Amino acid sequence: MKWIYLCKWILAILVVVGLAYLHLQSNFIPKEILPFVGMFLIVVMLKIFQAYEK
Repeated sequence: MKWIYLCKWILAILVVVGLAYLHLQSNFIPKEILPFVGMFLIVVMLKIFQAYEK
């Protein structure tokens, strides 16, 4: 159980770092919507994990 929890946090951090990297490198995502895109991706990942835990 602890490993799954740790994996969720690591993936969430990687999503945030990846989005920041994309924004800084190529201005791929405007900074105004960057937090919303990040939250959306993290929620999607958590829902996928939740579906496979059952």
